[in-house]
Amino acid sequence: MTEKEFTALKEEIEKKPSVEEKIRSAIVFMKEAISSQDSPRFKDFWDAKELALTLFKEKINPGLRAEFWKEYTSLIEEARRLKEVFDQEAAFAVQQIDIAIDAFAELLENKEDQIATIKPVSFTKSAYHLNQNRKLYDPCFRELKFLSGLGDRLKALRKEVLGTEMRIRFKNKILQKLSKLGDQIFPRRRILIDEISAQFVQDVKRFADKNFGNGATAKGFQLRDEIKAFQEFAKILTISSSSFQEVRKVLSGCWDKIKEDDKERKKEYEEKKGLFDENAVKIEELIAPLQEEYEKLPFEESNKRIDSILTQMRETELSFEAIKKFKDLLHGMRREKMAKIEEEAKKRRAIEKEKMEQRQEELNELYSEWSKFLESSPEKTMLAEAPKAWKEKLKSLQVVEREREPFSILFDQLEDLNLVRKEADLIETVEIDEAYLEGLEGALADRIEFRDRVKMRLESLRKEAGGSSLDFERAIKTQEQVQREKARLTASNKAIAQLESRIDEITE
Repeated sequence: MTEKEFTALKEEIEKKPSVEEKIRSAIVFMKEAISSQDSPRFKDFWDAKELALTLFKEKINPGLRAEFWKEYTSLIEEARRLKEVFDQEAAFAVQQIDIAIDAFAELLENKEDQIATIKPVSFTKSAYHLNQNRKLYDPCFRELKFLSGLGDRLKALRKEVLGTEMRIRFKNKILQKLSKLGDQIFPRRRILIDEISAQFVQDVKRFADKNFGNGATAKGFQLRDEIKAFQEFAKILTISSSSFQEVRKVLSGCWDKIKEDDKERKKEYEEKKGLFDENAVKIEELIAPLQEEYEKLPFEESNKRIDSILTQMRETELSFEAIKKFKDLLHGMRREKMAKIEEEAKKRRAIEKEKMEQRQEELNELYSEWSKFLESSPEKTMLAEAPKAWKEKLKSLQVVEREREPFSILFDQLEDLNLVRKEADLIETVEIDEAYLEGLEGALADRIEFRDRVKMRLESLRKEAGGSSLDFERAIKTQEQVQREKARLTASNKAIAQLESRIDEITE
C-alpha cells in the first residue's frame, strides 16, 4: 500500500511541468502521510522528504523557495515530534507486552499446578463408553484446556504486536520470544489432540460394533442418548478435524440403523397393536384390586404383589408405552408406601427421643437431689435408711447398667458416710464387751471390703486415663474421679489403721 502511494507520487511529479508544482505535490503528500487517520505513514513521509530535498536543489523562484522551505522544515519538525510521541507509546507497549510474556512464561513454569486447578472432565450418565475410560480422558482434557487457553492468548498477543508501531528490531525480538513460547504450547497441544482423538474414535467404534454390529441385541431407541452424548463431547474434547469427520460418519451410520429399527418397531407395533391392547387390559385388571387394597396392606405384602405384577409384565407382550405407564404407576405406589412408613418411623423416633429426654431429665433431677442430700450432713438414721430407699428408687425407674455409673459414685459416698458414722460410734464407745469386739471386727471387714473396691476402681480409672482415645472433657472428668478415689483410699486406710489399733488394744 505504502510503496504504491509513493510510486504514484513520483509518477505525478514527473508529469508536472515546473519545479514549483513538483515541490508543492511533494509537500502535500508529506502532509497527508503524517496526518493519516489510522497512523502516520512515516516511511512515505521520509521518502517524500528526500525527494523534495532533491527538488529544492534545482533552479526555482526565490520567493516560492523561501515559502516552500518554511513549510517543508515545519513539516519535518512536526514529523519528528510526532515520531517521539509514537516512540514513547511504542516503548510503553513493548514494556506491557514484555510483562505479558513474563506472565506467560511463569504460567508455563507452573504448568502442573495450573492444570491441577482445572475442573476435571465430567461425562453425563448416558456417555457410558466414555465414562469407562474417564481416567484416560481427564489428564489429556485438562492439559489440553490449559494449553488451548494459552494458545489463544498467545495468538491475540502476536496480533497485537504486529499491529503496534515500533522499531522493526524490537518487533522482531518480541516475535522471537512469542515463537519460543509457542514452541512450548502448540507441539504439545497437537500431541494431546492426537491422543484424545485416537481414544475417542476407538470408543465410538467400540460402541458401534457392540450395539450395531453383527449379533448386537440392544434396541436402537435405547442408545439414542449415548449417541447424542458422543456428538456433544466430540466438540467439548477438542478432537482433530479428521477424527471428527470419522466419528460423524460412524455415528451417522448408527442413526441410520436406529431409523431402520424404528420402522421395524412401528411395523411390529401395528401388527401387534391388538395383542398389546388386550394384554394391557389384563395387567390393568391385576393392578386395579391392588390399588383398592393398597392402603390397608402391610408393606411386605404390597411389595410381594407389586413384584408379582412386574414379573407377569415381563412374561407378557406389551407396548413400550404400556410398560412405562405400568412401571411408573407401580413404582409410584411403592414409593408412596415407603414414604408413609418412613414418616411413621420418624414420628416414632421423635416420640422415643422425647421419652429418652424426659427420662434423662428425671435421672438428672434424682442425681441432683441425692447429691444435695449427701452434702447436707444428714442424720444417722436418714443415712442408714438411704441405701435401701435408693436401691428401690433405681429399681422402680428401671435404670440400666450404662446409666448406673454416676449413681454408683453417690452410693460409694453414701456407704463411706455410713462407715464413718459407724466407725466413729465404735471408737467412742467406752463399754467394752464381746459384742463390742464383734462390732469392731465387722466394721473392719466392711471397711477393708470397701477399700478393695476403691482400689479396683482406682486402677480401672488410671488405665482409662492412660489411654489416648479420651476426648478433653472426658479426660478431665476421669482425672477428677482419680483424685476423688485417691482421697477415699487414703481415708479408708486411715480408718482401717484406727480400727486395727483399737482391736489390738482390746485383745492384748
